[in-house]
Amino acid sequence: MRWNTATSTWQENTSILGASTGNLAITGTSEQLRLAYDASNYMAFTIGSTGNLVLSDSGTTVATLGSEQVSVNVPTEFTAAGDVTIAYDLIMANQSAANIISKGPFSIEAGQIYENNNLTLKTYGTGDLFADIGGNFLLQSSDPAIVFDTLTATDTDFWMGVTEDAAGDDDDIFSIGEGVGIGTS
Repeated sequence: MRWNTATSTWQENTSILGASTGNLAITGTSEQLRLAYDASNYMAFTIGSTGNLVLSDSGTTVATLGSEQVSVNVPTEFTAAGDVTIAYDLIMANQSAANIISKGPFSIEAGQIYENNNLTLKTYGTGDLFADIGGNFLLQSSDPAIVFDTLTATDTDFWMGVTEDAAGDDDDIFSIGEGVGIGTS
């Protein structure tokens, strides 16, 4: 490594270490910075040709950070209290199995309290929807109902539900009907 008096930088082959306008700049085409405990245990920082920062733990890539994407190659844990916000889709890329596991009560909500949004659970092909529960399956609403709506437009659809009179006198009506209009036919 040699000092270049013209540019006020340390240089070795294609690597440059210098300070310009108060900023430390390390330029090179391979690992630019290594923080080490010893020769075997270190964290390397590399800026690639696209400007992405690659973090490597003792030779294994841990994460790549860029303006379009952040890739984390190791299990990730968020331990701070508070919410995690994701602006778009959460995609489980493992084709053999994926889980969302809660260590306590769990809710899935669609939309905000002043909106009317659907919640869709969807499978493909002949995939089924399973409810493996240890208690009861509760359907709660002022007039709860289930609609059996076939995808073929000419087939018959059915519904079943409870029509309640809100009087608190336990004389609500359980009905089964034909069509997709609850309480009809």
